[in-house]
Amino acid sequence: MRDNIILLFLVFVICGKIQAQKPYVVEIFKDQPVNFNGVKGDTLTMERVQDGRIVFKKIKAPVFPKGTDVKVKMTLKSAGDAWDKSGSLFVITDPQNIDIRDIALGKASFPELSGPGGYPGIIKSKNYNPALEILRFMTPFGVGHYSDEKAHPKIRYNRPVSVPNWAPEVVWEEDISELAEELQGEIIVGVWIDTWTAEGYLIDVSLEYSGRPLAKRMVIPLVNTIYYAGQKHPDVFSQQDLVTKFELPQNAEDVKIHYITTLPWRT
Repeated sequence: MRDNIILLFLVFVICGKIQAQKPYVVEIFKDQPVNFNGVKGDTLTMERVQDGRIVFKKIKAPVFPKGTDVKVKMTLKSAGDAWDKSGSLFVITDPQNIDIRDIALGKASFPELSGPGGYPGIIKSKNYNPALEILRFMTPFGVGHYSDEKAHPKIRYNRPVSVPNWAPEVVWEEDISELAEELQGEIIVGVWIDTWTAEGYLIDVSLEYSGRPLAKRMVIPLVNTIYYAGQKHPDVFSQQDLVTKFELPQNAEDVKIHYITTLPWRT
């Protein structure tokens, strides 16, 4: 069922001089609930949609005119959801166009040419950019809640003798330097977890900018088949090929296509 969720984007070099700057960490989410009609958490700086299954936050990140590399760190623990759920950390790349946030908030509809029939919002079109995924993940079974042996003493009987203790949380760290140009200045970051429990999960997310000299890369989001905003499950590939068109600047060099599959590994 989950085998055909794909993110696709282009990265290419815009040549320029580079200049080192000091590392800078931006904390985006801290103990933020993601759930289904559960505890809301921060309601002043966050937007909750899909009954809390998606949270958005607008942040002001540092700008590195000469380029930088970027790392993302995400920490997740269950607040009572016992299951393994799909999750996605993403960024809105062009708020001037229609985007998944506009649609999730009911401010816009999917453009007609943003996907094949019955599957809107998954490909780039003239006035629509799909969300640019930063990190794909799966929530482990109840880690951080049911793995607490003091609160749930019987869980120790399920722990193999080779495992000294259950993890209190799960942490993902990833070098996402190829996306640096879309992670600077004023941006909108979102997290989606496919949870249907009121307990859900608690998340922390931060970005670390090293300021290390690095060639600047332009990013074009092409495809994202995750059903963030009530779309159909993307089984389009069993019926037809998925095609999208794009244009490259004439001065583009070292053009690469990056894609993320359902598994939380970057290829």
